Amino acid sequence: GRDRYETAVAIAKATNPDSQRIYLASGEVFADALVAGPAAAKDHAPILLTRRNEAPKVLKDYVEKSKIKQITIIGGQATITDDVVKGFFDK
Repeated sequence: GRDRYETAVAIAKATNPDSQRIYLASGEVFADALVAGPAAAKDHAPILLTRRNEAPKVLKDYVEKSKIKQITIIGGQATITDDVVKGFFDK
């Protein structure tokens, strides 16, 4: 991918295209995604990355077109705002 957000989506598509669950972590604070790794692996779910205040278009498109039914948010408001989270559920 052209950036970390696009690369995370590409990996998710290639490794688990039928996943119904994702872990969403900050693409700006690497520690959140790092600590989510074991839980995501146990659930056979990809870790996708977002910006603090706005989800990248590639991420929005992936979630909209996929079979995702559950999103586990990693980190708090300081790393991913409620507006980003609400954007996935306001369809």
